[in-house]
Amino acid sequence: MHRDKKRYSTGMKTKNNVIEENTDMPRERLLRLGAQALADYELLAILLRTGIKGQSVLAFAQTILKARGGLVGLLTSQERHLRAIKGLGSAKIAEIMAVAELSKRFVSADIMRSDWQFGCAEDVRSFLLIHYKGLSLEELGIILLDSQNQFISFERFNKGSPDRVDLPVREIAEKVLYHHASALILVHNHPAGMAEPSSADRQVTQKIASWLAEIEVKVLDHFIVSNNKLISMQENGGW
Repeated sequence: MHRDKKRYSTGMKTKNNVIEENTDMPRERLLRLGAQALADYELLAILLRTGIKGQSVLAFAQTILKARGGLVGLLTSQERHLRAIKGLGSAKIAEIMAVAELSKRFVSADIMRSDWQFGCAEDVRSFLLIHYKGLSLEELGIILLDSQNQFISFERFNKGSPDRVDLPVREIAEKVLYHHASALILVHNHPAGMAEPSSADRQVTQKIASWLAEIEVKVLDHFIVSNNKLISMQENGGW
């Protein structure tokens, strides 16, 4: 009895768990249709190249994305998170982490162009999530703005511990004065806690805002990042 050969849509058209030369395979679909036509798991499958015992490379890619909660979770994963995924070895972990770092550097390089600006508040949120999600230590950063609230620079300061970060008042002042900033947005992460601002967060923000007010620089907001969440202090009671 003749049976049609299974195609890519079944997720089984592989040989020894390696992507074959087939017009339905993700690599060939990318070349024919462009990368934007592929799903996240198909792009990841191209990066992985091989699956594991009992799983095709396509199925393995889906397993990895599910384990990390999707693409954002994957690209902000720490090494220990990736090592917890069965079948994911050192070589593939290194490749995933390299791609994640390249994506972050691309965003930063794009922002450093003199003509780049945040288009809306959601742009700010997306930018901060990319840079802060997945960090294991607390880290403070500032987005410096001009008198028209247009982007000037993004600065990050020394990392702290999992539950606290030192307040680099002098460094903040130096960056503000060097860039002639008129306003700024604060951001820090809560690696081991909730995204909601603590009383200490509010006190620190008030202290910074009061000090900067003396040199006519305004604190517009303070964002706190934890896991997939980003909370605006301004939208949650202020300081």
